[in-house]
Amino acid sequence: MDKHESLYQLIRRMDRILWAIPVLISALTLLLCFMLWEMVLAYFETPGQYLRGTIAGLLTFALQYHMLKHAWKPNKSLAAITQPGEDEKVCPFCGECIDLHARFCCHCRQRIPHWDKQGKPFQHKTRWSLQRCDQCGALSRRNYGNEERILCKRCH
Repeated sequence: MDKHESLYQLIRRMDRILWAIPVLISALTLLLCFMLWEMVLAYFETPGQYLRGTIAGLLTFALQYHMLKHAWKPNKSLAAITQPGEDEKVCPFCGECIDLHARFCCHCRQRIPHWDKQGKPFQHKTRWSLQRCDQCGALSRRNYGNEERILCKRCH
């Protein structure tokens, strides 16, 4: 074996080794990318699950609170639902039953006027009482009409 032949074999061996280096580097890079991707998924998955659990818990609590507040009875008939109970009154705007102490209707979102002990709105003739418009039926604090006609600001 002469000197040139051994050099040639050394180069061939190095050639075999050198092609493996880029393959190993790319394999390690892919493994690193995969591990990084798994870390990112794990990082974002845990807060996402926590957030979903928190939102579900809050919605469950809100539903239970609503059911307790309005004394929801699943066996109540439809006719009984539309009739006011002991702690309910009828909204003057939409006609639905609402809580006795509610300040706003949960169906039509209108502000409920003050009620007397019989469950009817106060009809004081003071400046701040709510009066129903004769033309459109809206409640207004001020009368823009005259003594015989009550008009709201829109109908005036």
